[in-house]
Amino acid sequence: MPTLSKQDDGLLSVGNARAVVFEYAGPLSYVTDGDSITADNCGLKVLQALVPCGNPSNGSAVRLVEWDRTNNKLVWYVPNTGAEVTGATDLSAFTVRLVAIGK
Repeated sequence: MPTLSKQDDGLLSVGNARAVVFEYAGPLSYVTDGDSITADNCGLKVLQALVPCGNPSNGSAVRLVEWDRTNNKLVWYVPNTGAEVTGATDLSAFTVRLVAIGK
């Protein structure tokens, strides 16, 4: 399960949906294929979209985070190679802001 810190009260509305903004801290030991995430993790009943805002950086390197909607996972990538981060990699120095949209 990902480490999430809610940044608002979850009462933002987008059309007929809610938006929740939170910080996502990278895992101490990344699991290949990503961190599982659920609507409940985001304070929602249904997760319709998960949008990263910016790219996580530790000051010397950048990583990308994408939501794998099919498998409900947050997957980390190395931007200059396009490859998924290797399993067991420490990503705890990386944090990204995400916006979860749902109901």
